[in-house]
Amino acid sequence: MRRIFLFAAALLVAAIPSLSLAQGRVVTGKITQSESGAAVADAIVSLVGQPAGVRTDAAGQFRIPVPAGEVTLLVRAIGFKRQSLKVAGATLDVKLDKDVLQLEGVTVTGAATTVDKRNASTSIATVSAQDLIKAPAKSIEGNLAGKVAGAQIFENSGTPGGGMQIQIRGATSILGQGDPLYVIDGVMVSNQSISGGLAAISRSSGSTASTQDQTTNRLADLNPNDVESIEVLKSAAATAIYGSRATNGVVVITTKRGKVGQTRYNVTQRMGQSRVTRLVGSRKFKSLADVQPWLGGSPKADSVAAANCTPTCKWYDWGSQLYGNQDPSFETVLSASGGAGNTRFFSGVNDRLTKGTLYNTGARRTSGRINLDQTVGDKLTVSGGIDVTHSFAQNGIGGNDNSGTSPVYAFGYAPAIYDITQRTAPNRYITMYMNGGGTAASNPFDLLENMTNNEDTWRQTGNI
Repeated sequence: MRRIFLFAAALLVAAIPSLSLAQGRVVTGKITQSESGAAVADAIVSLVGQPAGVRTDAAGQFRIPVPAGEVTLLVRAIGFKRQSLKVAGATLDVKLDKDVLQLEGVTVTGAATTVDKRNASTSIATVSAQDLIKAPAKSIEGNLAGKVAGAQIFENSGTPGGGMQIQIRGATSILGQGDPLYVIDGVMVSNQSISGGLAAISRSSGSTASTQDQTTNRLADLNPNDVESIEVLKSAAATAIYGSRATNGVVVITTKRGKVGQTRYNVTQRMGQSRVTRLVGSRKFKSLADVQPWLGGSPKADSVAAANCTPTCKWYDWGSQLYGNQDPSFETVLSASGGAGNTRFFSGVNDRLTKGTLYNTGARRTSGRINLDQTVGDKLTVSGGIDVTHSFAQNGIGGNDNSGTSPVYAFGYAPAIYDITQRTAPNRYITMYMNGGGTAASNPFDLLENMTNNEDTWRQTGNI
């Protein structure tokens, strides 16, 4: 009798796994877009009430074990509205709608803090990658222009490659810093411009630091094609996360990450040129008597002016000659992203050359970025990235520098009846006609050819 009881108990214990297996099942299915029917890769399918879930593959297919009976599955994907569905069978095909208002998105509120946009209690503006690079701009601030309500974006100069400011939270003091705090993938970065001392060289100021130095802001080092989204925190509540540096607002920039599936490649090539839309222009003189008050009593200027104003005065379009550069500009964008198993990656390379309309000016940025994500277990993901950028800017000589070296300033004090592109000696432009009764005594063509104002910067940022 005892042996029969032990044998029955052993059979009962052996049957427990089979009973457990019979009580559960595996649900399989496919996630697609409702508009186009395309597969949605890297969507998350989870059992309501359970922290863990599964991701769809490149074909949008998934496989998840669930208990017996009717269960509720939650389907989520970035850029789509989430769906909560009850499932009693073994298959489930879901069509997701685009989230036009982006209410289902997750908003970054801190270095490691996120919240659903519908639950955010502070004013947060979000700009996606698609909206960011619809049209090329000098720097990422230019890409944000007109896309963030309440943010005023100023262009301080026409220097190729940079020179812009963002003002988010009202007016600032005259001497105070009004720029917001910039955070890229959790790393606080500096956007300070460093003056090269041009103001001291041109004698427009006794200081080596001046707002007339045509400086380039450092956000020009960031490749907009690597950006996934930008969140602008306009509320004063941002100071609770970042401290006093967030007084003027915070711009949180998130770069692109890889997704599980077949490696995707992107190659973009752009070509173009810049042209002047409007110039200041200059007066056209009719006779020598009209020019005489501008000559400043120079005998040489008088004799040349008399020759150039017989019978009518000649007119040279100095502005179009000096700002007439139409050399082609280009941008090359290469990127690759993908992943297999628990590893995902994104890599991008960018080379951009921008030619200025002013003689001997331009900018070039060459950058490379790698972002890696490694999932360890069910709840831990280790992410890291590195970006290396080389920026070279030819800022030229410009601005109202009060010393006569600015081209527009010089043109205002000399009659445009002379051909100042002539050379009096090898590699030297003629300069004797530029005084013209005013303070300007330099030939802009000669100045821009023999005086360089370049800015060469290497920058590396990393995070883990």
